[in-house]
Amino acid sequence: MGSAFWHGSHTTVGNRFDNNMISVIAYVAHQMTTINLLGNSSVLKELSPEPRLKSSVEVSEDLILMFTEKPVAEWAGILDTCDIPHNYFITFAAIITTIVSLLLPWSLTNYAMETILPKVLKDDVSSFMLDQYLPELNEGT
Repeated sequence: MGSAFWHGSHTTVGNRFDNNMISVIAYVAHQMTTINLLGNSSVLKELSPEPRLKSSVEVSEDLILMFTEKPVAEWAGILDTCDIPHNYFITFAAIITTIVSLLLPWSLTNYAMETILPKVLKDDVSSFMLDQYLPELNEGT
């Protein structure tokens, strides 16, 4: 829907819909993959050093209600300020790292992620994944 809105309208709101909806869907997928892992780390479950105010499902519900309850002029601001990881590269990296950790022994997961992540992600995302997410994942699996 976000991509259709962007490509159909070529507006700022359409662009925000495209990128933020990818972030929301990826965040929901991430939280569903980590829901049964041990611990309640905000880094592991919410991709944030600080706990978020709402779960990915609650944010999704808020965005669905936005269509009927908020004026169109407010949509871009609501999308930009909803409490999700707006950089979906973090979310995709977390999903892949979590899946790899479930498939491979930890030593191979750690080696693979330390080798691959710095080559495919920007420094801030790679640092978060290696310095915060990976250690928490090791403890949570």
